[in-house]
Amino acid sequence: MKLTDEIVDKFCRRVIARLKKEEELIFKVDEKEILVAMKESIHREIKRKEDVIQEAERILAQYETQMGETIDRGKMLKMIKEKLFKEKNIVL
Repeated sequence: MKLTDEIVDKFCRRVIARLKKEEELIFKVDEKEILVAMKESIHREIKRKEDVIQEAERILAQYETQMGETIDRGKMLKMIKEKLFKEKNIVL
């Protein structure tokens, strides 16, 4: 599922509203600043994930011709992505 700006914005606003309602946090800065920081953080993580997927595609393309048709491309891509996510500490 592709997380659009709208979805990320709604999610962040709901988290802030819930924390405020339940008095779990006391905000020392304006809520708008918190909202911006949360959205930036989420978008940064999405970008990291997308970068890993592109890196996995490049790695697979390098070895695909060497391996020929003896491998299942989908399975191999999944294995490469999982390894890269683990190495880069990205949680899906």
